[in-house]
Amino acid sequence: MLYPNFKNKYLEKSLFNPSDYLKENRKNYPVIPENLIVLYVYSRKLLEEVIYDLGIKVKKTKSFYLINKKFGIRIFDIGASNVVANLEDLIALGIKKIINIGIAGGLSDKLIAGDIVICEKAIRDEGVSYHYIKPEKFAYSSFNLIAEAEKILKLNNIEFYRGAGWTIDAPYRETKKEVIKYSKEGILTVDMETSAIFSLAKYRKIDAISIFIISDILTEKGWKQYFNSKKIGISLKKLLNAFISNYVS
Repeated sequence: MLYPNFKNKYLEKSLFNPSDYLKENRKNYPVIPENLIVLYVYSRKLLEEVIYDLGIKVKKTKSFYLINKKFGIRIFDIGASNVVANLEDLIALGIKKIINIGIAGGLSDKLIAGDIVICEKAIRDEGVSYHYIKPEKFAYSSFNLIAEAEKILKLNNIEFYRGAGWTIDAPYRETKKEVIKYSKEGILTVDMETSAIFSLAKYRKIDAISIFIISDILTEKGWKQYFNSKKIGISLKKLLNAFISNYVS
């Protein structure tokens, strides 16, 4: 049986839209300017440390930080369905660019904890993306945002890799055969959200990119965890500093 259950689901119109939800729940967000760029991050603590260090004033409503008329930050919700639902609301409010910064597992021997990877495309091994665009192996990042991100990282002397990822929404069902197969194909990372974010962006005609910090390594020999490594926090702060500084300057 093909997924989703309803054939050609991606061609059908939705019964209701994010704008319908926002009619009753607009108070959850500050007034958002048109064409806003939104940075999606997973650590409130590190984000607020960076904002404090940079001396930036923000307008804050729950998990949304409005920095200025062109740039805002949203705290990350783990999992494809959570992230996409939240981004749908922000898109309905007028955002046009999504910069997703989070952690990911590494599938390559050349990667170590704290390494930074720009994800060009992601294998669609989650369920959300198939409700948005036609079935195919990969969902793709925005070429323009990749170029923009590379420029920002190079200007800040931040080393990085660039390549493909694998998105799966069942992290405890990542199997040895899959890891071996994707590693041989040159896939660099594994995460839980990116292919869904890219698919949503294509459907809504906006730009999106994912940039990862490697937090663990998966090989045929097993799983090595580095979630508590200081290198991850250091790399995340470097990325936040670079992107926030770029958009507030």
